[in-house]
Amino acid sequence: MVGITTERKIGPKGQVVIPKIFRNAMNINPGETIQFHMEENTLSISKEQQNIIEFMEQTATNNAHVNSDKDYEAMMEERWKKST
Repeated sequence: MVGITTERKIGPKGQVVIPKIFRNAMNINPGETIQFHMEENTLSISKEQQNIIEFMEQTATNNAHVNSDKDYEAMMEERWKKST
């Protein structure tokens, strides 16, 4: 996406809404972090890049409590109870 310009007013708390067209193009979602960079008279916004290694470590840590064999046995036992 090149060459799109839009204007927004700054709210009383210094807030501004990022237009939907830009949020969609950059895949910016609520709760995500964005970065501001200022150089001379230009302010730019960029989306924080996610570190894939950190993401995988967090995913592994969040699922560390899963025991697939035990969970499978419990699921099958529950199904057996429901069918009888």
